[in-house]
Amino acid sequence: MTTVELRHEPVVNSATGADRSHKPKYVLLAPWTVKAGAGVNSVILGLQEAMRQDCESAIVITDWNPPSLPGQSWVRCRLPHLPLTNLLGFLLFFLPTTWRLNKVLRGAAVVNPHYPGPALLPLVLLRRIGSLRKLIVSVHGSDVVYATRASRLEKALYRMIFASADAVVACSQSLCRDVQSVSPEAKTICVPNGIPKPPDKLGVRPIPGAYLVSVAAFTENKGHAVLIDAFLQVSKTYPDLKLVLIGGDGPNRKVIQAKVAELGLADRVRLLVNVPHDDVWSWIGHAECFVHAAWREAFGIAILEAGLLETPVVATAVDGVAEYLISGVNSLTCEPGKDKQMASAILDVLGDRLSAERRARKLHQTATQYTWERAWEKYKLAAGL
Repeated sequence: MTTVELRHEPVVNSATGADRSHKPKYVLLAPWTVKAGAGVNSVILGLQEAMRQDCESAIVITDWNPPSLPGQSWVRCRLPHLPLTNLLGFLLFFLPTTWRLNKVLRGAAVVNPHYPGPALLPLVLLRRIGSLRKLIVSVHGSDVVYATRASRLEKALYRMIFASADAVVACSQSLCRDVQSVSPEAKTICVPNGIPKPPDKLGVRPIPGAYLVSVAAFTENKGHAVLIDAFLQVSKTYPDLKLVLIGGDGPNRKVIQAKVAELGLADRVRLLVNVPHDDVWSWIGHAECFVHAAWREAFGIAILEAGLLETPVVATAVDGVAEYLISGVNSLTCEPGKDKQMASAILDVLGDRLSAERRARKLHQTATQYTWERAWEKYKLAAGL
């Protein structure tokens, strides 16, 4: 098994010749190759950029396979399938994984796993024996949802990981409460995500004519089926309007495609998968309205990206989204699963552009407050740097 060890080489400032090797090393752990884009990837890369002046950072991938991009180190982390049938089987995985993690994380001032799972249980041991100076665990939503629904044994492992961390960072107060429901002993801290800056100039309009846009992974909890039902109602008033669904591929994409075909909307609803983020900005910026129909949403970065572009927003007021959207002030909101409410809100946006633009300007003011520099200051405080 190959393990790539992090090397903390002296870094020299080319302008001053000063040795910057005194900076603490901050290691971000991720269970997959971190690529530019949305979701957890954007969080990790946003944090890495914001900490540049304070820390020497590194990204370590804890997948069973090596990362597909250069510049990211790798350590295999794996536990046997649960439930654990015997102590020997557990130790055959646990001890080698602990050894590899200890080797690759040596010298780190802070270790910050994102999207944690039971495979990172060795971090608990390393923290308790003092091999890790600081353990900051970052959660993002679906990982905590999984923990709340896991088997009793897996839930106990999550509880142990959260409780052993110096801090558990969640991107909303709602998600903090979810962590506490799994691990009441966890030291939770709310650190809202930063929002990447849009390009100085948007690309050309992606398609002619008016359209609505939604940016969300094709998973059931994102509410695409409800959005399509709402769009069907809106289309009776605006027969030329189109709907564009953009997202990372997921288990619900084929279901949505089938629903679109069944309703006879194939020529008016477009599904786009894994669109480059630079192109997503153009889709959002030229839309009549950004719509988000999620049943659950820990934060909703794409909603605030729409705010930065002053695109009117209609969204379900759920979880972390409800902590910054104010219906009638900076958006129009509705209950999850209520397609008639959503259709009514979209019709309000399309029928009263002056009010929609006023709300969009208010959301722009809200969105500009969410920066990675602010988020990093809270991370830095939690890590004691």
